[in-house]
Amino acid sequence: MLLALAAASPGGPAPLFSGVTSKSLDGFASCFSDSQESAGHPWAFVPTNSGGVFSNSGAISAAAPYFLQMTRVGAQHRLSLFAEARAPSDTIMRAVERCK
Repeated sequence: MLLALAAASPGGPAPLFSGVTSKSLDGFASCFSDSQESAGHPWAFVPTNSGGVFSNSGAISAAAPYFLQMTRVGAQHRLSLFAEARAPSDTIMRAVERCK
């Protein structure tokens, strides 16, 4: 969670991916969580006032943590993916692309 908070501040680490979706938080969350569950990947969601953060941080079966931050910007949501180089970012990216 600290990585996601640092990412929201100026000077924080650059995201591996940044994009937008016009889907609602519930619509994107439903699709993303279904994709993670069907692939057998751990995930969790922590809501915020303007969106939330998906992550596998702390899961025993997670090889490396990722943080997918979703922030409401007007009628859209900005998606920002933060992950270590060894994280399965390609798997997460496919899920994000399919769900956005």
